[in-house]
Amino acid sequence: MPWERPASVPYPNVWWTFEAPDPDREDSGLATYRVEDLTEDRFDDVMKLYTEHFLDDEPLCAHSGIRQDAEAYEETRTFWKHAFTERLTVVCYKEGSKELVGANILAMSLANDKVDFMKLVKNEKLRKLIGINEYMSEAVNLYELYGVDKYLTAYGLTVNKRVPWSRDSYGNPQSPRTNLPCLRSKTHKHKLYGDWVADTGGKGWIQDRSRNAVQ
Repeated sequence: MPWERPASVPYPNVWWTFEAPDPDREDSGLATYRVEDLTEDRFDDVMKLYTEHFLDDEPLCAHSGIRQDAEAYEETRTFWKHAFTERLTVVCYKEGSKELVGANILAMSLANDKVDFMKLVKNEKLRKLIGINEYMSEAVNLYELYGVDKYLTAYGLTVNKRVPWSRDSYGNPQSPRTNLPCLRSKTHKHKLYGDWVADTGGKGWIQDRSRNAVQ
């Protein structure tokens, strides 16, 4: 049966607080930020954040032209809306402000109740994206690796373009965001896009296969 958030876990809950530069201060002073559960009253705001930032930032979405394809765009929005209702997605705010700094769409992946996403979408571009994600998921069996029957997975992290420190942290080991324990990650497998094409016979839209890697 579908996973549900345990009643014993407070909702909404503030999961983390940290300090980072305040974009509204000219002296680069610090502000306090908090990471907390997404609540229904902010669904529309998070949807706007993703449609305005994620679709152009995430390499596969950008290269495949999800924003420019009306069918793919609407199916993506429908998928996000469903993910919001699972009460796992987290958002980041600056203390004392309602402006969204970023968000991470989360979901529970179950070993004995895997979702066949191919049956949920019609658009060929989205099916190709799903194929790449499934290819990488099969390359590393996280259930076996960590000895678990479920784990928290992510469908996309996005950040507000107005907040510089949140956007330069991917390649900056000294940035506040990369030094947060709750936001660190570990790479188990690295594949080039061309590997997926060679292994699956898939044909895609990314022309420069040497530079576009799936991790």
